[in-house]
Amino acid sequence: MASRSESKPNSQAPSVFASEIEGFTSASRLSRRESDIVMALIRNVTNSEEIANALGISTHTVNNHLKSIFEKTSTKSKTEILSSFLRFAADRLQNRSMFVRKPRVLVIDDEAMITEFIAGGLGERGIKAYTLTDPTQALEQIAKYNIDFVVCDVRMPAMNGLDVLKTVRQQYPVWPYFVFVTGYPDYSMEEVMHYGAAGFIEKPLDLDKLFRHIMGHLVESTEEREELLQVRAAGAVQLDEVLELQEGELGFGGAFIPMEPNTQKRTRLNVGSVVELNLAPTKWSHTLKVKGQVVWRRNVKNGNLRPGLGIRFINMSDKDQDLFADYIRSREIKSFIPLGIGSETDVAG
Repeated sequence: MASRSESKPNSQAPSVFASEIEGFTSASRLSRRESDIVMALIRNVTNSEEIANALGISTHTVNNHLKSIFEKTSTKSKTEILSSFLRFAADRLQNRSMFVRKPRVLVIDDEAMITEFIAGGLGERGIKAYTLTDPTQALEQIAKYNIDFVVCDVRMPAMNGLDVLKTVRQQYPVWPYFVFVTGYPDYSMEEVMHYGAAGFIEKPLDLDKLFRHIMGHLVESTEEREELLQVRAAGAVQLDEVLELQEGELGFGGAFIPMEPNTQKRTRLNVGSVVELNLAPTKWSHTLKVKGQVVWRRNVKNGNLRPGLGIRFINMSDKDQDLFADYIRSREIKSFIPLGIGSETDVAG
């Protein structure tokens, strides 16, 4: 039987930055066990006792390895180790020519200190970020800087985040993407995605999670997008039947799939599941072959909201993507993932 010090590290995929982790640990000349500890930190396992339990070693051994990691990486804390790694990863991603240009992000919050914190963190990860404390100027800034992604607070005195999103969607139905950052459960995931957001991230803010969220929507390469979103194609659930969807069940970033609770249970489609679909929008002769991910599910009828799944599109063929973009534009659909309201046209007004 292997001793505690010889037990195998957790084999779970450590991060979307697998190759960057390997490069960082190699450049820092970390031992195998030191590399395991860095991986644990990246997984957000920061307590020494928890790291010890995960790796099958003593807390004393973990702390000794941490001292060695501090010396080799010229850092003084676990937080500094993560910051050092993320700067390394951002440089590697840029060197891989992941983007033709840096993605441009507009950070909106009525507190300047928060906007600077988020912008600084994104800048360290290779993203160009602009800040704005007056949400009424959002349209002007989006046009001025050709913004790709908006990171927006929900509760602001001059204009709340949802109103900012609705105003932007009146002029820009599809672009830029939106993500809300909030510490208050004012809206559900279904609601923010319905109104045209790509989702929301709860406070306290995890900058690495925000970075992955942004990159996952902006990366064009299918392989890189699936890696960033931590999607495993091999585990995808295939639904062979052609699903006929109403206009109100399609958004520019995903679809509402009506599905009864028994069917949901039988197909084992839970939040996080990857699914391959054949979608046939109503009054359209073309069938879309889509890979998506379940981001929310409703297994009971709630008022005029039907049971079903909120599917975020991960990828489709270039041809399908062009055809679908024309379909969305011609119908002025502004929702990201529709809520599934009866048979009404499901768009944000």
